[in-house]
Amino acid sequence: MSEFEQIADKVIANVKEQDGGAAPTGMVGPTTNMGNPSVAYLPGGFLKRKKKQVIKAELPIKTDEARSEDVHGLYDRLTHALTIDLRENRQVKRTLVLMNYWLTVFKNSKFLPMSGQVAIQLNTYDKSIRDLVSRIQNIHTDDIGNLEMMIDTIQDDRPLNAYEPFAEYDYLVGCRIQSQHDGVVLILELTVNMAMVPTQSVYIESQEVLDELGGYKSVKVLRDMVFPVGEMFQPSLFNNIKDIIDDTII
Repeated sequence: MSEFEQIADKVIANVKEQDGGAAPTGMVGPTTNMGNPSVAYLPGGFLKRKKKQVIKAELPIKTDEARSEDVHGLYDRLTHALTIDLRENRQVKRTLVLMNYWLTVFKNSKFLPMSGQVAIQLNTYDKSIRDLVSRIQNIHTDDIGNLEMMIDTIQDDRPLNAYEPFAEYDYLVGCRIQSQHDGVVLILELTVNMAMVPTQSVYIESQEVLDELGGYKSVKVLRDMVFPVGEMFQPSLFNNIKDIIDDTII
Protein backbone atom coordinates (compact mmCIF):
# COMPACT_ATOMS: atom_id res chain seq x y z
CA MET A 1 0.00 0.00 0.00
CA SER A 2 1.37 3.38 -0.97
CA GLU A 3 1.97 6.24 1.46
CA PHE A 4 -0.94 8.18 -0.05
CA GLU A 5 -3.31 5.18 0.34
CA GLN A 6 -2.28 4.71 3.98
CA ILE A 7 -3.01 8.37 4.75
CA ALA A 8 -6.38 8.12 3.02
CA ASP A 9 -7.38 5.04 5.04
CA LYS A 10 -6.43 6.73 8.32
CA VAL A 11 -8.54 9.76 7.52
CA ILE A 12 -11.53 7.63 6.60
CA ALA A 13 -11.12 5.57 9.80
CA ASN A 14 -11.12 8.80 11.83
CA VAL A 15 -14.36 9.88 10.15
CA LYS A 16 -15.99 6.56 11.12
CA GLU A 17 -14.75 6.80 14.72
CA GLN A 18 -16.04 10.33 15.15
CA ASP A 19 -19.46 9.34 13.81
CA GLY A 20 -19.92 6.52 16.37
CA GLY A 21 -19.01 3.51 14.26
CA ALA A 22 -20.70 1.87 11.28
CA ALA A 23 -24.41 0.96 11.37
CA PRO A 24 -26.11 -1.80 9.36
CA THR A 25 -26.74 -1.09 5.73
CA GLY A 26 -29.65 1.31 5.16
CA MET A 27 -30.02 2.34 8.81
CA VAL A 28 -29.57 5.83 10.28
CA GLY A 29 -27.52 6.41 13.41
CA PRO A 30 -28.81 7.72 16.70
CA THR A 31 -30.19 11.25 17.01
CA THR A 32 -27.90 13.76 18.70
CA ASN A 33 -29.03 16.33 21.28
CA MET A 34 -29.02 18.88 18.45
CA GLY A 35 -31.80 17.01 16.69
CA ASN A 36 -29.67 15.94 13.72
CA PRO A 37 -28.84 12.32 13.02
CA SER A 38 -25.11 11.55 13.09
CA VAL A 39 -24.26 9.51 10.03
CA ALA A 40 -22.78 6.20 11.11
CA TYR A 41 -23.22 4.49 7.77
CA LEU A 42 -20.96 5.88 5.04
CA PRO A 43 -22.02 4.77 1.54
CA GLY A 44 -19.25 3.28 -0.65
CA GLY A 45 -19.40 6.19 -3.11
CA PHE A 46 -18.73 8.67 -0.31
CA LEU A 47 -15.73 6.67 0.90
CA LYS A 48 -14.25 6.57 -2.58
CA ARG A 49 -14.77 10.29 -3.07
CA LYS A 50 -13.22 11.03 0.31
CA LYS A 51 -10.21 8.84 -0.46
CA LYS A 52 -9.68 10.52 -3.82
CA GLN A 53 -9.89 13.93 -2.21
CA VAL A 54 -7.25 13.03 0.37
CA ILE A 55 -4.93 11.50 -2.22
CA LYS A 56 -5.28 14.54 -4.46
CA ALA A 57 -4.61 16.89 -1.52
CA GLU A 58 -1.41 14.98 -0.54
CA LEU A 59 0.12 14.86 -4.11
CA PRO A 60 3.20 17.13 -4.38
CA ILE A 61 2.66 20.13 -6.64
CA LYS A 62 5.73 21.62 -8.33
CA THR A 63 5.99 25.33 -7.80
CA ASP A 64 7.46 27.53 -10.51
CA GLU A 65 10.54 27.96 -8.34
CA ALA A 66 10.99 24.19 -7.90
CA ARG A 67 10.54 23.57 -11.62
CA SER A 68 13.06 26.31 -12.40
CA GLU A 69 15.56 24.60 -10.09
CA ASP A 70 14.95 21.27 -11.84
CA VAL A 71 15.55 22.83 -15.26
CA HIS A 72 18.67 24.63 -14.06
CA GLY A 73 19.97 21.33 -12.70
CA LEU A 74 19.31 19.63 -16.05
CA TYR A 75 21.33 22.24 -17.92
CA ASP A 76 24.17 21.73 -15.44
CA ARG A 77 24.00 17.99 -16.16
CA LEU A 78 23.89 18.65 -19.91
CA THR A 79 26.98 20.87 -19.70
CA HIS A 80 28.78 18.16 -17.70
CA ALA A 81 27.74 15.48 -20.21
CA LEU A 82 29.08 17.51 -23.15
CA THR A 83 32.23 18.69 -21.38
CA ILE A 84 33.24 15.51 -19.54
CA ASP A 85 31.25 12.48 -20.74
CA LEU A 86 31.53 13.29 -24.44
CA ARG A 87 35.31 13.65 -24.11
CA GLU A 88 35.38 10.06 -22.87
CA ASN A 89 33.62 8.80 -25.99
CA ARG A 90 36.12 6.54 -27.75
CA GLN A 91 36.05 8.34 -31.10
CA VAL A 92 36.13 11.83 -29.60
CA LYS A 93 38.90 10.95 -27.16
CA ARG A 94 41.12 9.43 -29.86
CA THR A 95 40.45 12.41 -32.14
CA LEU A 96 41.59 14.78 -29.38
CA VAL A 97 44.72 12.69 -28.88
CA LEU A 98 45.54 12.88 -32.59
CA MET A 99 45.00 16.65 -32.67
CA ASN A 100 47.34 17.19 -29.75
CA TYR A 101 49.94 14.78 -31.13
CA TRP A 102 49.95 16.56 -34.49
CA LEU A 103 50.60 19.85 -32.70
CA THR A 104 53.58 18.37 -30.87
CA VAL A 105 55.10 17.09 -34.13
CA PHE A 106 54.39 20.20 -36.22
CA LYS A 107 55.06 23.26 -34.09
CA ASN A 108 54.39 25.75 -36.88
CA SER A 109 50.61 25.30 -36.94
CA LYS A 110 47.40 27.28 -36.83
CA PHE A 111 43.72 26.39 -36.74
CA LEU A 112 41.55 27.06 -39.78
CA PRO A 113 37.76 27.35 -40.13
CA MET A 114 36.09 24.01 -40.78
CA SER A 115 34.85 23.12 -44.24
CA GLY A 116 31.52 21.95 -42.77
CA GLN A 117 29.28 22.95 -39.87
CA VAL A 118 30.68 21.66 -36.56
CA ALA A 119 28.84 21.75 -33.22
CA ILE A 120 32.01 21.62 -31.10
CA GLN A 121 35.38 22.98 -32.25
CA LEU A 122 38.06 20.84 -30.64
CA ASN A 123 40.52 23.74 -30.34
CA THR A 124 37.99 25.84 -28.40
CA TYR A 125 36.16 22.96 -26.73
CA ASP A 126 34.84 24.64 -23.57
CA LYS A 127 33.73 27.81 -25.39
CA SER A 128 31.98 25.70 -28.02
CA ILE A 129 30.13 23.84 -25.26
CA ARG A 130 28.96 27.10 -23.68
CA ASP A 131 27.71 28.38 -27.05
CA LEU A 132 26.02 25.06 -27.81
CA VAL A 133 24.25 24.88 -24.44
CA SER A 134 23.06 28.46 -24.95
CA ARG A 135 21.56 27.45 -28.32
CA ILE A 136 19.90 24.42 -26.72
CA GLN A 137 18.38 26.68 -24.04
CA ASN A 138 16.91 28.94 -26.70
CA ILE A 139 15.36 25.96 -28.47
CA HIS A 140 14.25 23.65 -25.65
CA THR A 141 13.87 26.18 -22.78
CA ASP A 142 12.24 24.13 -19.95
CA ASP A 143 11.42 20.96 -21.91
CA ILE A 144 12.51 18.56 -19.17
CA GLY A 145 11.69 15.41 -21.13
CA ASN A 146 13.79 16.30 -24.16
CA LEU A 147 16.68 17.51 -22.01
CA GLU A 148 16.76 14.26 -20.03
CA MET A 149 16.70 12.17 -23.23
CA MET A 150 19.48 14.29 -24.73
CA ILE A 151 21.68 13.76 -21.67
CA ASP A 152 21.04 9.99 -21.73
CA THR A 153 21.89 9.89 -25.44
CA ILE A 154 25.23 11.63 -24.88
CA GLN A 155 26.14 9.38 -21.95
CA ASP A 156 25.18 6.26 -23.92
CA ASP A 157 27.31 7.31 -26.93
CA ARG A 158 24.28 7.23 -29.22
CA PRO A 159 23.65 9.47 -32.28
CA LEU A 160 22.43 12.97 -31.48
CA ASN A 161 21.02 13.99 -34.85
CA ALA A 162 17.43 13.41 -33.65
CA TYR A 163 17.70 16.51 -31.47
CA GLU A 164 17.85 20.19 -32.28
CA PRO A 165 20.20 21.93 -32.79
CA PHE A 166 22.47 18.92 -33.45
CA ALA A 167 20.54 18.04 -36.61
CA GLU A 168 21.69 21.33 -38.15
CA TYR A 169 25.40 20.40 -38.02
CA ASP A 170 27.48 18.23 -40.33
CA TYR A 171 29.75 17.12 -37.49
CA LEU A 172 29.57 16.81 -33.73
CA VAL A 173 33.24 17.67 -33.14
CA GLY A 174 36.11 18.62 -35.41
CA CYS A 175 39.19 20.69 -36.10
CA ARG A 176 41.23 21.79 -39.12
CA ILE A 177 44.92 22.60 -38.70
CA GLN A 178 47.30 24.12 -41.22
CA SER A 179 50.96 23.37 -40.60
CA GLN A 180 54.19 24.05 -42.40
CA HIS A 181 57.40 22.04 -42.22
CA ASP A 182 60.46 22.84 -44.33
CA GLY A 183 58.24 24.82 -46.68
CA VAL A 184 55.71 22.01 -47.19
CA VAL A 185 52.12 23.00 -46.40
CA LEU A 186 50.03 20.38 -44.57
CA ILE A 187 46.36 20.56 -43.59
CA LEU A 188 44.98 18.04 -41.12
CA GLU A 189 41.20 17.68 -40.76
CA LEU A 190 39.68 15.57 -37.99
CA THR A 191 35.93 15.14 -37.46
CA VAL A 192 33.39 12.91 -35.72
CA ASN A 193 29.86 13.07 -37.13
CA MET A 194 26.54 12.84 -35.30
CA ALA A 195 26.55 9.03 -35.66
CA MET A 196 29.92 8.97 -33.83
CA VAL A 197 31.77 8.00 -37.02
CA PRO A 198 35.21 9.64 -37.45
CA THR A 199 36.59 11.01 -40.72
CA GLN A 200 40.21 12.12 -41.16
CA SER A 201 42.44 13.45 -43.89
CA VAL A 202 45.75 15.20 -44.51
CA TYR A 203 46.35 17.54 -47.43
CA ILE A 204 50.03 17.55 -48.44
CA GLU A 205 51.45 20.11 -50.84
CA SER A 206 54.35 17.94 -52.01
CA GLN A 207 54.22 15.27 -54.68
CA GLU A 208 57.46 13.70 -53.41
CA VAL A 209 55.99 13.18 -49.97
CA LEU A 210 52.74 11.87 -51.44
CA ASP A 211 54.64 9.39 -53.62
CA GLU A 212 56.54 8.11 -50.60
CA LEU A 213 53.34 7.70 -48.58
CA GLY A 214 51.81 5.77 -51.47
CA GLY A 215 53.84 2.76 -50.36
CA TYR A 216 52.33 2.75 -46.85
CA LYS A 217 49.69 0.09 -46.14
CA SER A 218 48.12 2.10 -43.32
CA VAL A 219 47.03 4.97 -45.62
CA LYS A 220 45.62 5.57 -49.07
CA VAL A 221 46.69 8.49 -51.24
CA LEU A 222 44.21 10.17 -53.57
CA ARG A 223 45.74 13.05 -55.55
CA ASP A 224 47.00 15.47 -52.88
CA MET A 225 45.05 13.91 -49.99
CA VAL A 226 45.96 11.14 -47.55
CA PHE A 227 43.30 9.08 -45.75
CA PRO A 228 43.52 6.33 -43.11
CA VAL A 229 42.87 2.78 -44.29
CA GLY A 230 41.28 1.96 -40.93
CA GLU A 231 39.03 4.09 -38.78
CA MET A 232 41.72 6.59 -37.81
CA PHE A 233 45.32 7.60 -38.43
CA GLN A 234 47.98 6.12 -36.20
CA PRO A 235 49.91 8.85 -34.34
CA SER A 236 53.19 7.40 -35.67
CA LEU A 237 52.13 8.44 -39.19
CA PHE A 238 52.63 12.08 -38.25
CA ASN A 239 56.23 11.36 -37.32
CA ASN A 240 56.66 9.49 -40.60
CA ILE A 241 55.36 12.47 -42.59
CA LYS A 242 57.80 14.76 -40.81
CA ASP A 243 60.69 12.36 -41.44
CA ILE A 244 59.78 11.99 -45.13
CA ILE A 245 59.77 15.78 -45.51
CA ASP A 246 63.14 15.99 -43.76
CA ASP A 247 64.59 13.31 -46.08
CA THR A 248 63.07 14.39 -49.39
CA ILE A 249 62.86 18.17 -49.27
CA ILE A 250 66.16 20.01 -49.78
